[in-house]
Amino acid sequence: MKTPKTALFTAAALTMLASTSPAVVFVGTYAETFDEIGTTGTALPAGYSYFVGESGTSNTTWSNTTGIVANGATGSVASMGQNTVGLTATTTPSGTNNNGFNAAASSTAASDRVLATSPTGVSGAAFDLTLTNSTGMALNTLTLGYTTIRFTSVATANELPGYEIFVSLDGATWTNVAAFNPTLDGANGTIAVPDTVGSTAVAPTAFSLPATWAAGSNLDIRWVDDNAVQTSPDQIIGLNNVTIVPEPSTWATSALGLGPLMSLVLYRRSFCA
Repeated sequence: MKTPKTALFTAAALTMLASTSPAVVFVGTYAETFDEIGTTGTALPAGYSYFVGESGTSNTTWSNTTGIVANGATGSVASMGQNTVGLTATTTPSGTNNNGFNAAASSTAASDRVLATSPTGVSGAAFDLTLTNSTGMALNTLTLGYTTIRFTSVATANELPGYEIFVSLDGATWTNVAAFNPTLDGANGTIAVPDTVGSTAVAPTAFSLPATWAAGSNLDIRWVDDNAVQTSPDQIIGLNNVTIVPEPSTWATSALGLGPLMSLVLYRRSFCA
């Protein structure tokens, strides 16, 4: 259980609701290893923001019966506030930290950097990525892959292990992507995030967006870490090696749709030559 005394935020350090980080231009492929942060960097990569549960929430806000709540005025992913204090650079994260960590993937791989979370005194913490659809087409399905680093072991299993994924097309209304919800043992086809030290590679997995991601508009993807009841600190986890591409059939359909148009363009060029 995490103590609430470290959960105090100043108005300057906490901005409620949507991310204010500049979006990353998405042209059909996205990959982030976080290594550009360096061993001492405190700034998040382009497109990323760090969020924590608002004051008044706690480690009992979310549970394995209610799960992480997507929407609501309080105690939800939608009501989390952006923390603008810089990351804490370290090799191996320990204790609790509502600013987030810039950590090494392991003590022997200092240059392999990871964004890590260990929320305290609030419902949880999250890394948020904002992308602008610059593919020139509307998208409905994406393929997402990433790695969850498990920095610590816990004596008592935490109720909601690993990161749960939420997406939003307006920065206000959030949808959980259930395909990425982890469990300790990976039962029933879920992602296994054990309560031991190690890493969990989430293979690129296609998922449907809650609505069409229109060309020129933004999409937010949020990796949410619950503040567990059972242990203090709870299992410290990190995010690494994020990849995002449109689901292959999306590109295939697009190519079929552009075929007649491209033929017309080539014909006109040939006729005018």
